[in-house]
Amino acid sequence: MTNQVLVSISDEAYEQFRWFAHWTNRDIADVVADSINYPAPKLNPQVYPPVEQLSDTDVLALAESQMMPEAGERLSELSYKQQAEPMSAEEHAELMALLEIYQIGLVRKSQGLREAVQRGLMKRLDE
Repeated sequence: MTNQVLVSISDEAYEQFRWFAHWTNRDIADVVADSINYPAPKLNPQVYPPVEQLSDTDVLALAESQMMPEAGERLSELSYKQQAEPMSAEEHAELMALLEIYQIGLVRKSQGLREAVQRGLMKRLDE
């Protein structure tokens, strides 16, 4: 069972959802619904230490990190398949797991970029 809800979000949040919907070839409403139904994971500080505690080398590595190519390709495959045809429960679970990995990576990368700029290790991206 599902329920429909009308919500107002900031322009910034809308743009993030719009970008992710475009990247995954999905409808923006589905992306917003999934973000509510499957919220981003909490980052365990024992697994993901605060960037402020990392060395300069580790901060730069985090700022330059990317998803493994194989995982990115599989994420794209499953995203396109989701649009084209029904997915099995296993494929949907795999898609959700890959999206979680992607989200964590994106959060950590943005933390690394912010910290690298604050430490003077990198220039701001908009400069």
